[in-house]
Amino acid sequence: AEARGGGGGGGGAPSLVKYDVVVSTPLRLVGLVDRGLLPLQEVRLLVLDEADALLGTLGKYATQRQKESRSRHPKPAALVVKSLFTAASSRPPSSGTLQLLSASATVGRPLRRELQALSGRSLAVAQLPSSPPGADIGAPSASLAGASRQAASSARAVGLPSTLELAVLTCEEDNIALALQRALGAAGEGAALVFVPDGRPVGPELRLLRQCGLPEAESLVDYLARRAGGGGAEG
Repeated sequence: AEARGGGGGGGGAPSLVKYDVVVSTPLRLVGLVDRGLLPLQEVRLLVLDEADALLGTLGKYATQRQKESRSRHPKPAALVVKSLFTAASSRPPSSGTLQLLSASATVGRPLRRELQALSGRSLAVAQLPSSPPGADIGAPSASLAGASRQAASSARAVGLPSTLELAVLTCEEDNIALALQRALGAAGEGAALVFVPDGRPVGPELRLLRQCGLPEAESLVDYLARRAGGGGAEG
C-alpha cells in the first residue's frame, strides 16, 4: 500500500491491516497512527531511507535554542519510530521482534545516538563498500558481518579530502555573519563555499557578507559565469 500526503486528513482512508508492505511519508504515517489505521503491534520491520534527512538530527554543536525547538516540535519520522518501539515493548516475545533498518550516506554519532534514544536499543552499523565501475551491483561484495567489522574499525564513515578544512561555528542567530567573517578571515588563502538554507535568497546574504568585510563574496552562479567568460546575476 502507498500512503501519501500530509497530516491525518482524508476521512475515507482504509485500514492498513491487510497489507504486507506500506510505503509512506512520515507525516502521513503519523496521521494514520493517530487515527488507529496502522496496527502498531503488527509491524515487524521499519525502514528509514535517508534517515539523517528524515530525523533532521542535531549535531554536537547545536545551540540550546535549537534543542528546545526540536523538543517542542519533533520530526514526524521521530514520532513514528518512538510510537512503533513503544508499542513493540509491550507485546509478547512470541509475536516477533521489531527491526529498524536506517539507510544514510552519513551515519555519524549524532544519528546513531538519536536512533538509539528513540528505539531504546543498541544498534549495529554496517558500512557497505562502494561497487567498482562495471561491477554487478546485485552481487554482494562482502558479508554484512564483515561490513559491520569494517565500520567498527573506522571512526567516521565519511571523510574529507585532505585539501578541505572543516570549521564548526557556534554562535547566536543574529551573530552568524560576524562569526563567519572571522572564520573566513582566519582561514587565510583559499576559497570557501557557503551554503544558505533552502528558500532564502542569496542576494541579501551576499550584501551582509560584503558589509562584514568580505567584498569578494559572490554567488556561485556569478562565479561560474565569470569563470566561463560570461555575465551573471545574483541567484
